[in-house]
Amino acid sequence: GRELSEVLKANETLNCKIISFNKIKPINSKAIDEALKSKNIYFFEEGMKTGGFAEHFSSLLYENGFKGNVSITAIEKFVPHSTVEEALVDLGLDSESIIKKLREKINSWLKD
Repeated sequence: GRELSEVLKANETLNCKIISFNKIKPINSKAIDEALKSKNIYFFEEGMKTGGFAEHFSSLLYENGFKGNVSITAIEKFVPHSTVEEALVDLGLDSESIIKKLREKINSWLKD
């Protein structure tokens, strides 16, 4: 959907592995297996953070022995009336915000 298009734009600069989900239930076990191969996982979700897909998928990863880092960017506040583009920027879900967030997280995790 719309968020995947923003992630793909950001990935032109970052060159990360992307896992896209066509459905959220049931979660494909192959997606969990693929994600478990990663050290750092970043979710960008155009939905609520609390109780959202990223939180659920992260829980499944940890239940399956994931030892890496997880970062979730999703909606945590009231979204005021605006254009879609303005809202994505405000929520940090546009391609430029994604690039900035990933660079900050990667630098932070490299220091640890």
